[in-house]
Amino acid sequence: MGYGRRLYALFGEVLERGIRRGEFKTGQSTEAVTHHFVMAIRGLTYEWCIRYPDFDFKNEAQAHFWLLLDGIVCKAYAWQVIGCVL
Repeated sequence: MGYGRRLYALFGEVLERGIRRGEFKTGQSTEAVTHHFVMAIRGLTYEWCIRYPDFDFKNEAQAHFWLLLDGIVCKAYAWQVIGCVL
């Protein structure tokens, strides 16, 4: 599975758009952050496979991605949008 797959391209496009809009930090490369988000999807999928039916994929994915997003969201943008710092 190569990094040229459509999943990587989709995450990269979303991240680049967020950076252009000032929503995401620019401290890490888009490629590195994309790689980590895809690894998170794969890890969640693995957990779901080995822990099914005791693993709520939707809830776990939402919780995990909020944690990841907290690391890349610009705090000033978060304040404007939701009225608080994440």
